[in-house]
Amino acid sequence: IVQQHPEKINVMSAYLQKDLKAWLFHFDNQVLFQLSSNNDVLPLPLVALHLRYYIEYELVKKVLTVQVGADGTFTTAYYAPAYNPATGQFHNQNFEKVGNCPYIDIFANFQWKQATLFFKFTNANQGWPNGDYFSAYHYIKPRRAFKVGIYWPFFVK
Repeated sequence: IVQQHPEKINVMSAYLQKDLKAWLFHFDNQVLFQLSSNNDVLPLPLVALHLRYYIEYELVKKVLTVQVGADGTFTTAYYAPAYNPATGQFHNQNFEKVGNCPYIDIFANFQWKQATLFFKFTNANQGWPNGDYFSAYHYIKPRRAFKVGIYWPFFVK
């Protein structure tokens, strides 16, 4: 039964971001803390992390820049909403918690002027430390895969 909660719900969140650079090494850190006044109605992970660590250097001066590194996300365990495709609705569930497992991508980007060629190995840590890779209840994040692509914006400066 779909229904709307009649009372107000407050969400308190704090966001910290600190990007560090030491020579060629870049450490981009984002941390989100959040609390819901009613976790039964609006469940949220207490902590969500997004960490991007990479090496960036100019392979050819002012022409070709290379980035090689890893991009990871993590949330603490929580009862993520379930999705019903028949009704197009998200709804609360309290059967199984999701999260508490890192999701790591390894990447290499080659930027030549405006065009970027990228290589990405998604979900590199699949199966470690456990197999929980759900973004919503019973909806799995992308499986381990190798991706290649080009990003090339066509515009005039």
